[in-house]
Amino acid sequence: MSARSEGVTVGDLVAGDPRRAKVFDRFGIDFCCHGGESFRSACDAAGADPDALMAELDSVEASGGAVPRDVASMPLGTLAHHVLDTHHELLHRELPQIHALALKVRDVHRERHPELVRVAELVEALRADLEPHLDKEERRLFPAVDQIVRAERTGGDPGPLPVESVVGLLEELRAEHEGAGRLLDELRAAARGFALPPDACASYALLYEGLATVDADTRVHVHTENDLLFPATEAAAARVGAP
Repeated sequence: MSARSEGVTVGDLVAGDPRRAKVFDRFGIDFCCHGGESFRSACDAAGADPDALMAELDSVEASGGAVPRDVASMPLGTLAHHVLDTHHELLHRELPQIHALALKVRDVHRERHPELVRVAELVEALRADLEPHLDKEERRLFPAVDQIVRAERTGGDPGPLPVESVVGLLEELRAEHEGAGRLLDELRAAARGFALPPDACASYALLYEGLATVDADTRVHVHTENDLLFPATEAAAARVGAP
């Protein structure tokens, strides 16, 4: 194990370059709900050679190409609006569409592909799980973040927040992320990694493309909140004396 990998977490590595998320995903290492796990522990659990995995992570950086926005260095307010404009927007757009497609594709192809019954059930469960979660963040978390950011900038009192306790709300949201992560894992397994069968029609292909998009983006979404947004919110709330 190289000295460089000692003490670093999976979340730290993905925050440093979000392109590394795909490498962790390929090795079966959860970078979203368990981004706080140490790199060493994650490698041990996945049965991965840490030096070989670190070399792959480094090769992503060395390959060049378009680098995603550096969310790790964003100020708290900018980061919150990035999450809203990027990840929340995608889920609001995609979840209703893939839910309707899942029902349509299930009804047409269920005899040859009975797994589509379970795929449709899980899509419905994921939508029922995520939409109230997004609403909670948009009604309670992000307005609180905006107030805390304003108070820190002006040196004033944040005033009454739309939550009784920022820390308590973040604990709730982290627990909900765990549930969403389990649903994503179940859905990916039921859909066989979103690999299309030879007889897939255009709607089938569109469904699995949408599922793959939601799966990948939501994992980055959860990582960004758990490992960047939530700790930054807790720290800023403490600085301005918010509960």
